[in-house]
Amino acid sequence: MAEIAAIGLAGNIVQFVDFAVKLFREGREVYRSAEGASNEVIELGSVTQSLRLLAQKLHQRDSGTVNDKGGLQNVAQGCEKLATDLVDRLEELKVKHTENRAWGSFKLALAFVTSKTKIGEYERRLDRFRKALDQEILVDIRFVQPCSGKA
Repeated sequence: MAEIAAIGLAGNIVQFVDFAVKLFREGREVYRSAEGASNEVIELGSVTQSLRLLAQKLHQRDSGTVNDKGGLQNVAQGCEKLATDLVDRLEELKVKHTENRAWGSFKLALAFVTSKTKIGEYERRLDRFRKALDQEILVDIRFVQPCSGKA
């Protein structure tokens, strides 16, 4: 029975060391970053901001012309809201200039490592919105510009 307990303890130690290494790497990356965030947070924020602006443009463009309640208008509006939520969450993962940079980097690394699952869920949901936007735009193009020529 003691052998099983020792194996369990060893597994817990390995998990803790793995978590500590991830935390250290993330903290060091945030600390060294000029933007006060990891490259992953900066890249995801940039892509999300771009998608949010596209959804905003589509939502504003179609706000007075589309009668279809389930079409491009609603997809763009949902995408814009979700992207705004993610951008706000990512802003929380940046070191503020008012706090101690080393301590702030550690806190943000801990927050990022522990919220990675939630951020991944945001990414998956945004990807579904992006696909829906693509589909709505393609359908819109198809009906606005019918195929010319013979098949």
